[in-house]
This record gives sequence, C-alpha cells and structure tokens, in this order.
Amino acid sequence: MKLRLLICGTVAALAALPGQAQNVNFSAHYDISAAVDAKRAKDHPDMARYAEKMIGMFGGAIPVGGVTDTVVLTPTTYRITSSGKAAMAISAVLPGDTLVRTSEGTAGGGAYLTSRRFTETRGNGQPRLVTLDYGQKIAAYYKGGKITKREAIKYRTADVAALPYLFYKQPLPKAETTIAATDGISTRLMSFVPGKDVVKLGGAAIPAVKLTRKAYNRDDAMIELWLRESDGFPLRVRLDLNAKYGVVFDQRLTALPTLPR
Repeated sequence: MKLRLLICGTVAALAALPGQAQNVNFSAHYDISAAVDAKRAKDHPDMARYAEKMIGMFGGAIPVGGVTDTVVLTPTTYRITSSGKAAMAISAVLPGDTLVRTSEGTAGGGAYLTSRRFTETRGNGQPRLVTLDYGQKIAAYYKGGKITKREAIKYRTADVAALPYLFYKQPLPKAETTIAATDGISTRLMSFVPGKDVVKLGGAAIPAVKLTRKAYNRDDAMIELWLRESDGFPLRVRLDLNAKYGVVFDQRLTALPTLPR
C-alpha cells in the first residue's frame, strides 16, 4: 500500500452522531518527532540501522516540526484545516517545507465525519484535490488543477485531515473496525484493532483507547491513533511515511484545547 497515506479514513459501519446540537470550534497543536525503526526498512536496512543508532544518541527521536489543526463542527457539516511547518533545522535544508490540508464534508445524520472535498499542498508543489460524490459513487482526483483519475467509491470515506477526529464525541470502537480512507491519491480500506493505553500530557496520565492498524502486507503503512477514552479526542498519532528507510513519525498533542462539554 502506498505509504503517503497519513493517518486517514472513515468507518464503513456507521453509527449515530450523538449530542452534536451546537457548533464546536477549537484549535489543537501537535509537535512532531521522527525516529527510525530499522526493522521496518524495506530497501535500505543497513542505512536504516545506522540512522537508528545515530538518532539513538539524541534520545531515540528528533523534533522535525509541528502542526496546528483548526476544527469547525456544526450539526450537519465540518471543516478541518491542518497546517504543518518543519522545524528550523529541517526547513534550512528543505526551504518552504510546509504542508496545508483542508477537509470539508458532512456530519450528523447517523454518520461519522464524511469527507466530500480534500485538498493538500506541500511547500510550493502542485496542490492535490479529491472530490467525493456519494450520489454518483465517484471520487475524482486532481493535481495542479488537472484531473488525474476517477475512482469508484463504495463507502462513506474520510481523509487524512479528518481521521484523527473521526471518533470525537462518538462511540469508540470495542472491536476491530474497518475504515475507508483516502490520502489524496487513492481510497483504500483499513482495519484497526482497539486496545487500552495511557497518554501522558501536561503531567497528567490520560486514559486512552489506542487504535492500531492491522497489517496484511509488508508495504502497509503502520498507523496508530491514541484517543482520549472520555470523548475520543485525538492525543497522539504515530505512523510511518517511508518504510523504504524505516522512518516513523510521532505526532503528540501539546495541550488540550478548551472543548465544550
């Protein structure tokens, strides 16, 4: 599976959206660090082992940037803007290393967040766009304003920007859950297995449900989501974006935003 998939999806088996009777607005900031897991390196294990050893001298991970999500939920719609910026040391090597994603779609009506339009722009690169038409059951993919392909969709789908918030104020999975996901390039099904865990934040130990992607092939991207047990708010996301070198990214919430009860 292509590893540009950044933590994205929607539940194929839908459940009602409880308590979504008011508008909800908040921003959440996450710090991102990178590590190397040589066992996950697909093509360059020797290089990955060397990188893993070097990064180990810095505590096993190095800071690479941050991302701020701005989320607007209404009883029927949602909009998420996710803006990422590389750390100074990284941006000095890769000028203009920014990432902006927007996700727009529907909420409520007996479903989790359902993406209808997703955009992604990396630095000065050509923007990607996906539009999802559930009436026609077609997802249309664009790059630089030109259509690249059309793809049939069978399920309500989410995207990489919406995935972390998919279970916010929703019943959390208690068994293996299948999710339809788009990364801006294609749409795929993924399965996640839930488990109990704890996330440390601001000196507090927060009970969490950890969702781990079930891998079927070596090329499947590793994705792990930690959701606050009380309301499904995303606390941490861990994924590999490049199994070729075994690089693993860890995105951690820096502080809980003020949220409606």
